[in-house]
Amino acid sequence: MRTASAVFLLATCVLGATRLDEYLLPTDLVPSHYDLRLVPYLDTGNFTFDGEVTIRVTVAKETRVVTLHQNDTDIDEQSVRVTHVGSGQGVRVLGHEYDQLHHFHHINLNSSLDVGEQYDVYIKYSGHLRDDMQGLFRSSYVDSDGQTRYYYPDLCDHLATE
Repeated sequence: MRTASAVFLLATCVLGATRLDEYLLPTDLVPSHYDLRLVPYLDTGNFTFDGEVTIRVTVAKETRVVTLHQNDTDIDEQSVRVTHVGSGQGVRVLGHEYDQLHHFHHINLNSSLDVGEQYDVYIKYSGHLRDDMQGLFRSSYVDSDGQTRYYYPDLCDHLATE
């Protein structure tokens, strides 16, 4: 009986890991640096933000697709650029696909990225400041005058409360 339970437990762990693996990004590109710019708007009724990111990646395996996680944001597809770091040569973006189940955003390119080379991926996007402590979120407090004040805490603020 113990053997059957152990086999069931092992099978459950392996199958569970397989399902979780579906949400991992492909390992074709390895990010090494992020330049991130966020502009939050904390006006009552307009809890949104604009963002820009440049992600430096090294190509581990030849690919024509850049895959990123995307959730609750809108990517400005016209802004997306993929540029070879050494030459400054751009790689033409053919189109975009979104996999809603896994929250993947696929950027399809007209040519393969070369193994061992570095590329910068530039993206402009926007989103909503959430109120459920996920993603970029907002919080509030009431000041001594009874006014509600909004702010967006950083990760350290969130971790300090747990």
